[in-house]
Amino acid sequence: RHIAFFEHNNALSVVVPLIKKRLTEAFGEESLPFLTFACLPASTNAKNQARYEEFSRCLCEETGIENAYGYIEITKDGISKNDPRNETGSSIQPEVRIDSWFRGKQVLLFDDVITKGNTMLRYKRLLERVGATVIGGLAIGKTKHERPFQTIASDPFPPLPDLPQIFSSPQKTDDDLPF
Repeated sequence: RHIAFFEHNNALSVVVPLIKKRLTEAFGEESLPFLTFACLPASTNAKNQARYEEFSRCLCEETGIENAYGYIEITKDGISKNDPRNETGSSIQPEVRIDSWFRGKQVLLFDDVITKGNTMLRYKRLLERVGATVIGGLAIGKTKHERPFQTIASDPFPPLPDLPQIFSSPQKTDDDLPF
């Protein structure tokens, strides 16, 4: 949020090579030009442009993947659940138009942070309605929910008790394993 220009460029210089490496490992460098990269829209046009326009361009130039940035258009901004104007208690999704340009494309979806995956699933379905094939989704972060220790007897996942050490010889490390 509101980061300086040099911080933005630094983030791009770290994230783009990491994602390129993962995509190359997953699909092979020769397959990347046949894929289409689509960022899930942020809640507003302004946020979407700030987060994804340059990132998407850089990643696609670096990998040869087709850039779909301009083909998902926010037609009406959404509202964050934390916005004081929002009295619903939950986020109001932006309204979008997905171009028929996606027909026949092999699409990789991208979201900066994934929580439950509902947004990714929503856009997968929207893209499939216009004829795209969504072949995967990726994110650079996952929301972690910390829950305070619960002492309720009905807790389905109570903490495990401390177990005594039962190994008399040193435990094997990953280097000792046969695979």
